[in-house]
Amino acid sequence: MKNLFIVSPLSAGLLAHRMRFLGNAELLADTFEFNPPPGFDAESWADMAQALEQDLNAAKAIELTPPAVVLLVESLEGNSFIGLAPPSKREGLRSMAKLLAERLEPHMGRPVRPELS
Repeated sequence: MKNLFIVSPLSAGLLAHRMRFLGNAELLADTFEFNPPPGFDAESWADMAQALEQDLNAAKAIELTPPAVVLLVESLEGNSFIGLAPPSKREGLRSMAKLLAERLEPHMGRPVRPELS
């Protein structure tokens, strides 16, 4: 049975914001330079990040494979979307990021700390 991750369009937008950068193999290699996850290959993971961004933008469910979880967590932890949002929207985005982090933590096996500023 597949483990699927379904999020609202706003949550998907938050995750997709950084995922577009993770879709660049060179930037992705820099991101994981000092602590690459098991099975990491910059080219194939960048392709996966591009597919994830498309699925998030299309509001599709995401299959939570180990690489997908790592990419979703990296997208959440390295995201500047909240800081770029209008001040009136930031508190709601922070709450949403915290909820996403709570949902991803069991799959990641460690605390997930979203970028909240």
